[in-house]
Amino acid sequence: MERHSNTIRNHGRTLGLMLWSGFYGLGVAGLSGIVHATNCGGTLEPGQALEAPLLDCSVSPALTVEGPGSFDLNGHTISCALPGDGTLTGTGIMVTGSGARLRNGTSKNCDRSVVIGGDGRHELTRLTVKSPNVTDNVGNTYDQGIAFQVLSSRNRIFGNWVRQYAGEGFRLDADSANKNILSFNLVRDSANHAFRVRSGQYNIFFANIARDNTGPKAGKVQGEGFRSQDLGTMFIANIATGNGDEGFRLRDETATENLLISNIARGNGLEPCNLAAEDANPGIAITRDSSSNWIFHNAVNGNCVGIGINTSSVDNWVVKNTALNNALVDLADGNSNCDMNTWLENEFNTSAVGPLFNEDPGCIQ
Repeated sequence: MERHSNTIRNHGRTLGLMLWSGFYGLGVAGLSGIVHATNCGGTLEPGQALEAPLLDCSVSPALTVEGPGSFDLNGHTISCALPGDGTLTGTGIMVTGSGARLRNGTSKNCDRSVVIGGDGRHELTRLTVKSPNVTDNVGNTYDQGIAFQVLSSRNRIFGNWVRQYAGEGFRLDADSANKNILSFNLVRDSANHAFRVRSGQYNIFFANIARDNTGPKAGKVQGEGFRSQDLGTMFIANIATGNGDEGFRLRDETATENLLISNIARGNGLEPCNLAAEDANPGIAITRDSSSNWIFHNAVNGNCVGIGINTSSVDNWVVKNTALNNALVDLADGNSNCDMNTWLENEFNTSAVGPLFNEDPGCIQ
């Protein structure tokens, strides 16, 4: 318990910094001038804005932005050329250097739409990513792109939209992707996971929305709302609703000391919702040896399963959550006698325990 308390205190200090940084970031500095549109493959200089769109670019990246400085896309679209077989190709916008402040534009039909690299400390807002006319790719998976790929640390990414995109929304994707803050972003009607930490530590997701991400993969509905596969991710006041897979998922033994606080998971994993077919996705799931996580004060209602912990995921605390009206079961622990997982003061109607979910569920409270 002391270790969990220390984790919460550490995250609390980080959250305070997040809120200060987020509100500070709303006042993006003014831009000093407008330049004519660069050609595809060009670089936007600090203080400059884009005067015209860059369309059907066959070079990658289509545009490079190198910090420090402020950059305005002026509402224009940067699009990657489609080869005609249904695939996404190329990188739309590459953010390099440090301290770039980029805003107000659209990246369309790119395999890597916005790549946030360099030395980090960038700020991105009012960007939209989409690929509305891409209905499939040659692998029949419709999910291979990444809208925002984060490869650096201490970035502030807020107020962006991903809609009708053939891939993942926001993916933190490198050992160097640490201490980023993602807030007030929306991913909806897209084909894969909305927000994912594949690699990167102590990142914060605050007040984001993942909605109706249900793209098919090999004939199966998919699309998680939020996923962490690494250390110390903090999910606060996010909403996952109507996604094909889990609302929130902590996955793999590297996913430890994550905090889920005051999130909403509603209507996830309902099509299909079949325990016998091993396709029963919870609103909140702790899986594949993920351990030492804290799930506190979340509302998890109307999903296939409410909150579920898989066999071998242990030392997790599930406290003061509401899990009601879930299709198969509200709370479930796949470990015998909950095996070092602690369930306290939760509101629920149904529960199940054990590898076959046929044991006394008294350890769930």
